[in-house]
Amino acid sequence: MAQLEKGLPPEERVILAVDASTRDKALPLLSMARNAGAKYVKVGLEFILALGPEEASRMVKTQGLEWVADAKIHDIANTTGGAFSSLANLPHPPVGITMHATAGKSSLEKAHEIGAKTGILPIGVTVLTSIKDEEVRSTYNGISASELVMNLARKAVTAGVNGLVCSPEELPLIRADADTKDMFAMIPGIRPAWAETGDQSRITTPAQAIQDGADLLVIGRPIAEAPDPAAAYRAIVTEIAEALAA
Repeated sequence: MAQLEKGLPPEERVILAVDASTRDKALPLLSMARNAGAKYVKVGLEFILALGPEEASRMVKTQGLEWVADAKIHDIANTTGGAFSSLANLPHPPVGITMHATAGKSSLEKAHEIGAKTGILPIGVTVLTSIKDEEVRSTYNGISASELVMNLARKAVTAGVNGLVCSPEELPLIRADADTKDMFAMIPGIRPAWAETGDQSRITTPAQAIQDGADLLVIGRPIAEAPDPAAAYRAIVTEIAEALAA
């Protein structure tokens, strides 16, 4: 089984977001990813719930792709373990599974336990890129988004979870911190200079994210809604390659 590891080549650094509620909407996105030369897709919760995990994994396998189950699990340890095990036992299991890092130490430890047995990378989601700093401060008694991300990242590492989702703004802090610097970072909020911002609040370009230490870039609409998705994908891969070379 494929595994998410650091040091991926440029063409594997883009993970296309497949967020669809029907087979008819999902299939073109999966085909697009395959035709563009992608290796990984991020299958969103909407897709998993609408089609069911087994059918979602089957569709991904049919296109010759690997996938991250963006399930964003957030529950007690026993339920987290059951959810991780269910996804791990699919005929075409994901290479990574996301969970909210706010689920707590015991849930993070359970995810790590199953990940160690299966080779699937648990990925701790810190603060969603759609949430602005002022909202974080109002929710967490004045703590900034950056402070909260770092707190959650350190707790994830302590529990054995070495995969992370954070916004591009916090990535330099993750790489500068002794406890979190080696985490595998899957970074959303990526918008090429030629793409619209959309509903993301804390964003950056592919090149800047790579320079800041991103391992995998989550990109959806800038590719899926481009006039030529394959050309858009290749342009982003070229930008990544140039950033790595620099």
